[in-house]
Amino acid sequence: MRLYEQRFELSSASIGDVRRWVRDHCSECDAGEHIDVDKVEIALGEVLQNIIRYAYDGSGIVDMRVCDLDECVAVTVHDHAPPKPFDEWAKKPLGADGGFGLGFIEQCSDAYRFRAIDSGNRCSLYFFVDPDGLSFE
Repeated sequence: MRLYEQRFELSSASIGDVRRWVRDHCSECDAGEHIDVDKVEIALGEVLQNIIRYAYDGSGIVDMRVCDLDECVAVTVHDHAPPKPFDEWAKKPLGADGGFGLGFIEQCSDAYRFRAIDSGNRCSLYFFVDPDGLSFE
């Protein structure tokens, strides 16, 4: 199992750096060659944009983690904003001002989970290997 961790000052200017860091480390994972890293970037971009827009209203610290779980790659984002349980998130109507992010996250990842924790909020995204690419040894 491989685990990569990095802390970033997340802002509109640094979002590309965070996405590249995650993409590079997904590629280093055993499962990385069997997942669609473009979908990883799309889902992650939505999470990061929501953190910038709603959690920090600008910029703040995020801790990133990419973990190779053999048959899947897990990407975890931990912000340090005030905790907000997922079920209390305001559901924005779809429109010009947004509201599409959770749908993109759901479509691009195989599984996801949002959690409010004592030190902020955590989002975990999971990208499973296509069963055709698995070794059954």
